Amino acid sequence: MSTDGKGIVVRQQDLREATRKKAEATTHKLKARLSKGEKRNRKRMATVASVYEVAPHLRTAEQIMGQDESTAPKRPKVQNKRVGQPTSDPGGSDRGDVRRSRAS
Repeated sequence: MSTDGKGIVVRQQDLREATRKKAEATTHKLKARLSKGEKRNRKRMATVASVYEVAPHLRTAEQIMGQDESTAPKRPKVQNKRVGQPTSDPGGSDRGDVRRSRAS
C-alpha cells in the first residue's frame, strides 16, 4: 500500500463556509495567481492511496548500488492495483473511493 498527500489550492466556491468568508475578505496582489502569503485559507489536503500486489524483488547490495547490472533480475510487474482518493459524503464522514487501475 502507498499513500501521498499534498496541500492544494481549492476553488473559492468549493471551500467550507467559514474558510470561504476568510478568503473573500482578503485582497489579491496579482491577477493570475496567488502570491506567497495569499495561500492561507485557500488550501485543503488532497490524499491519494494505492493498494497493489507485487512479488518480492530480491537483489544483492551490488545490484542495488548499480555495480553489477549484468545479473540484475527484472523487476516484477504490479498486479491488482487499485488507486483512489478519500471523498466526503454530505454527512461529513470520509469513505474510500477505490477504482481499478488500467495498468492492472
